[in-house]
Amino acid sequence: MIKCILFDLGGVLVEFSDEEYLGYLAKVSGNNKRKTEKMVEFWWRRLFLGMIHIKFFEQRIAKIFGIDKSQVQWVEFYEKRVRLNKDMITLAKKLRKNYTVAFLSDIDFSRYDIALRLLDLKWFDYDFASCYIRKKKPDPEVYRYVLRKMKLRADEVVFIDNKWENVLGARSVGIKSLLFRNRKDLLARLKKLGIA
Repeated sequence: MIKCILFDLGGVLVEFSDEEYLGYLAKVSGNNKRKTEKMVEFWWRRLFLGMIHIKFFEQRIAKIFGIDKSQVQWVEFYEKRVRLNKDMITLAKKLRKNYTVAFLSDIDFSRYDIALRLLDLKWFDYDFASCYIRKKKPDPEVYRYVLRKMKLRADEVVFIDNKWENVLGARSVGIKSLLFRNRKDLLARLKKLGIA
C-alpha cells in the first residue's frame, strides 16, 4: 500500500534545470556544454554534498575557466530563473490529504535557501537535501536514508524525478519510481498505481 509520494525538486516541483546553468557557463567560458560539464563535475558534486562552501566553489570554477569570479553566477543565475511549478505544487497539496508528501533534491546550501523561500514547507511532511544528508542521487544509499527517516518500506513509496538515472537509483532499492515528463502524463501513471 502506497503511503508516501516523494518528489524531486528541480525540474519537478520547481522549474529549473542544471542544464540551463551549464549552457550559461559554457557561453561565458567559450567552451561547449559537454566539456563544461566534465570540467565542473568534480566540484559540483562536492558542493551538492555540502563538502565545500559556495565561495570556494566560485573561486575554483573561475580559475578552471579563466573567468572572473563575478561571472560564475551560481546563486544569481538560479535566483533569476527558478520558478515554482504551480501545477505540481497544487498536485502535492492535493495528494497530501491522503499521503505523506516529501521531496528529495540534489542541491547546495545556497540554492536550497532560495528554493525554500519559494516553497511553502507546510505542504511537505519531509524535505531532504543532498547538502545536508551528504548523499546524492542516484546513490542507492540516499534512498535508503530517506526510507529510514520516514520509517517507511520501499514498497510504500512512489518517487517522481525528471532524470532517468535517479529513477533507476530509486528502483534499485525497491521504490516505485516514475520519470516526470509533464503533469498530464504523471497523473495518468499515478492513476494506474491507484493514486488519485
